[in-house]
Amino acid sequence: SSPQKDLTMFKKLFTSSDFQPDMLKIYPCVVTNGSQLYKLYKNKKYKPYTDKQLMSLLIKMKLIVPEYVRINRLIRDIPAWQIQGGSKISNLREFIQRQIKEEKKICSCIRCREIKNKPINIKNLKLKIQKYNASEGQEIFLSFIDVKENKLAAFLRLRLPQINKQTLPGLENAAIIRELHKIGRAHV
Repeated sequence: SSPQKDLTMFKKLFTSSDFQPDMLKIYPCVVTNGSQLYKLYKNKKYKPYTDKQLMSLLIKMKLIVPEYVRINRLIRDIPAWQIQGGSKISNLREFIQRQIKEEKKICSCIRCREIKNKPINIKNLKLKIQKYNASEGQEIFLSFIDVKENKLAAFLRLRLPQINKQTLPGLENAAIIRELHKIGRAHV
């Protein structure tokens, strides 16, 4: 592969209605002892990305992630001593977030926009509705944004499945709540 091929494939996740994931774990490839990849690496038939290449790619990826997506993980927790090739930076997310901030850019993923433990002032909340097609149905992402802080306070994932032979009886023309999440502390 290459960073450009990886970025092209990543973009397809959010431009094709066949995909549209709402949660991701991004695990950059690393070479560990005893793996098939290790044999290729030792024979110089596989070359892992440098830390600079990897961070540049991950920053580009994070900047195209839609607001309805949570990136749970950005690196697999493998002890550095077990990694023979590839990045050994265990706090890669912190490096990437710092770089994005230094470049005065913003990642829109849920994890980066959560209000966390800050108090929520209900007067500052605005409802945002996003609709998109995914996996033969329509997804509706309802979110409450603190407009003063530009932070996410709550969201609801709603699915309107396409009616087909696979639809469970009783769910025809039904909306399915897939996730409901409130973030932070209420403050009136």
